Amino acid sequence: MSLEAALLDALLAETGDVVLVAGVDGRVERASPAYTRLTGLTAEQVHGRLLWELVGDPESGPAPGPRVLAGNDRWEGTSWLRDTDDQPHPVRLVLRRVLDPAGGHERIVAVLHSSELAREEGTGEEAGYRDALTGLPGRTLFTDLVGQSLAGARREGRSVGLVLLGLDGFATINDGLGVAYGDAALRSMAERLSNSIRRSDIIGRAGGDVFALATPLTADDHAVIVAQKILEAVNEPLPAEDTEVRLDASVGVSVFPVDAEDTETMMRHADSALRHAKRQGGARYQFYGADMNQRARQRLAVEQGLRRALARDELMVYYQPKVDVETDRIVGMEALIRWHDPEHGMVPPGEFIPVAEETGLIKDLGNWILRAAAAQNRAWQGAGLAPAVVSVNVSPRQFRDPGFPDAVADALAASGLDPAWLELEITESMTMGDADNAVARMRALRDLGVRLSIDDFGTGYSNLGYLARFPVTTLKIDRSFVRDVQTDPGMAEIARAIIGLSRSLNLEIVAEGAETVDHIAFLRDHGCPTVQGFYYSKPLPAESFRQVLAAGTIGPAEAP
Repeated sequence: MSLEAALLDALLAETGDVVLVAGVDGRVERASPAYTRLTGLTAEQVHGRLLWELVGDPESGPAPGPRVLAGNDRWEGTSWLRDTDDQPHPVRLVLRRVLDPAGGHERIVAVLHSSELAREEGTGEEAGYRDALTGLPGRTLFTDLVGQSLAGARREGRSVGLVLLGLDGFATINDGLGVAYGDAALRSMAERLSNSIRRSDIIGRAGGDVFALATPLTADDHAVIVAQKILEAVNEPLPAEDTEVRLDASVGVSVFPVDAEDTETMMRHADSALRHAKRQGGARYQFYGADMNQRARQRLAVEQGLRRALARDELMVYYQPKVDVETDRIVGMEALIRWHDPEHGMVPPGEFIPVAEETGLIKDLGNWILRAAAAQNRAWQGAGLAPAVVSVNVSPRQFRDPGFPDAVADALAASGLDPAWLELEITESMTMGDADNAVARMRALRDLGVRLSIDDFGTGYSNLGYLARFPVTTLKIDRSFVRDVQTDPGMAEIARAIIGLSRSLNLEIVAEGAETVDHIAFLRDHGCPTVQGFYYSKPLPAESFRQVLAAGTIGPAEAP
């Protein structure tokens, strides 16, 4: 070891600062003992690893990376440091490029000063880095972290929502129950908000009773969903001596890059929206942008209308036939929910189903159509029509609900329908992630005597080994594969493979989305006996479908 290397090791051993030294390739060569104490990673564990893997931004990727030093000898900012569990912790980082005057290799030094660490750990709340009461990032650290998130969103063309939440009437809590209870309420709010966000979200305390959240947006109306979830999380009661206190909150939201392109302006716009929400009476969310407010109002109107529809029986069931391609005989039907609003007429499912899923109303809708379809099928059988299996879609919320088998049993008992004439369609994605529990849920349903179908098969990534364990009776080829079987060889091959898989597992196979004579010819020629789609019929109201069911068969020319 050279004298210079020995001196460097001695300095690292004595300093209280967190230091990493990397070569020009970014691979770590040395780590100070303070780094080990902070992260739990030893010098041997990090030797040879890329600096940017250990110090980086989990939202925007491995940054700061080499690009931040391009053309510069020094960089300073907020970043992340990872520990033994690969968990990121926000830090204040200095990167410095060190050149060898003698022409040797350059080095990159990453330093986290102990004075900065103290602020991160909350001993200097006034510095704005860590809030001592809640442990959340303070305004300064939150702003730094959001700035990094915006930089990543800008590179990737994404949107980010910045949310400010202010508790309504919080001064009354402090005056009535005391400052200690007020502090406990703020800590509880911080915990609730932290538990309701995703790992990619950033949360902080902006000051007083105001919390801040930055979240990547995956769709135009995602900010609406986030705002609604936050209000629901806050509204849960807090225990207080012999009673409970229920808090309300106002929420203001600005969106990058629509409303602003930098953190400071986004904070200002979100604060403006928050103040407007409070002026409107509180307990609501307000967007800075007029377009987003319009979307929020539309979504709220759909949700309220859907609740009324459930209460006033404005929902209907339409049926689409499943047809034997060899004989044109009707062998089954899928029950599909429809909503007729007295004021606006038929509301497209694409408008209200997503809202129902986001709000949890999908469980009520699902149980309603289950009861209605079972009762209708039993009534048709009682009227002497040929029995046919009715299929009902199951939402993820229903499938995960421990009480769902009881709901199915109740629907069968109330209608008098033989379980053999009811099929439940679950999507492939419901079985992903926890296949063992999915198998247990499906077995509980099969024990009732109903049939089970995997809907949209081929669009997910299910383990085929588990598929053999699933107690299902049917696979349903997704319409996306059927649509292009004549023009896309890849799609045609997938369709053929699913048909072959169903045969090998002794399962029935149904293809949805059959719309043309070419679709029918392909499916018939490759051994798919049952199809569903506009080639035969669009979904029909119950009375029209009764006529089709009474005829027993349907051809394309006869489809209403």
